[in-house]
Amino acid sequence: MNVGMFATKEHAIFQARATRAVDHLLATLDSSVLVEAASAPTDTEVLLSALQQPSVLNSLLKQDPLAEAKLRGQRMRKELLEAEGGVLGPEEVGNLLGIQRQSVDKRRKAGTLLALELGNRFVFPAWQIEGNRTVPHLEEVLAALHNQDEWRKLSFFVNGNIRLDGKSPLEVMRAGEYEDVLKAARSLGEHGAA
Repeated sequence: MNVGMFATKEHAIFQARATRAVDHLLATLDSSVLVEAASAPTDTEVLLSALQQPSVLNSLLKQDPLAEAKLRGQRMRKELLEAEGGVLGPEEVGNLLGIQRQSVDKRRKAGTLLALELGNRFVFPAWQIEGNRTVPHLEEVLAALHNQDEWRKLSFFVNGNIRLDGKSPLEVMRAGEYEDVLKAARSLGEHGAA
């Protein structure tokens, strides 16, 4: 392999290992499963679909006993990112809020806008922007969640919550009942409360 084809030695190593993994998938899966996996809407989904096939999982579990849980976690992350309108880049958020990209980054760093780091970039859940402003009381709820990581915060907002009669905190906030959401956010982490 010609390392000059790649930006760095690390790129070449990654390419070689990823190619070996795909070659292993091709050798493991029969053609009907390959056709099904290849029909997924995105390249990532193609890989996730192939990796979740029983024959592949059995092979993966021999190499990594946590492989199935890791794949499930990746699928859950994808679902969280797609919930309530997907994600936006910092430029899009700035345009919607009428502020500069640097101001978006300041809000991210201050914890007043939820952002998730994906690789070397940040994405912002679209649901936190309504019109040209953030969802009312977003900053207070994010402040109450300050001890949680960004993925847990995202999960908190978009998933049903037993303290809110099964409604998502986002749904309750949109109905103007942010005090209940604030209480639920403060209780997160108290003895594993939801």
